[in-house]
Amino acid sequence: MRVLVNGCNINYVLAGPATGPPVVFIHGFPFSLEMWQGQLDAAASAGYRGIAYDIRGHGMSDVGDGQYTVESHVEDLFGILDQLKVVKPAVVGLSMGGISRSAHSNGNPDDSPPRSSATQRARRIPMRAG
Repeated sequence: MRVLVNGCNINYVLAGPATGPPVVFIHGFPFSLEMWQGQLDAAASAGYRGIAYDIRGHGMSDVGDGQYTVESHVEDLFGILDQLKVVKPAVVGLSMGGISRSAHSNGNPDDSPPRSSATQRARRIPMRAG
């Protein structure tokens, strides 16, 4: 699926029940959302709503304006969450995705679960190597 965010078509996938607690997975450079397939499957099996997306310029997402900054990645994350009407997700990120996750929490503390809460929820998702 694709959503237009900040002038860029962003590719994303959903897994699990629509009513499940949301968990967003953000990949790092130079990967794509496919790296999270095992975690998406595990999250869905545990009743969570898994969301993964290709950051701009990676996977099936458009390149956009070619500006790859932490700020643009965070703005894309906020835009995706707004478009999908996702509130208070647990956010999991690897490398650049982890930086985006931290900046998201710092930029909008009212929309992010406390880090301890997100960590506790993430620990309950049975993860497996893909």
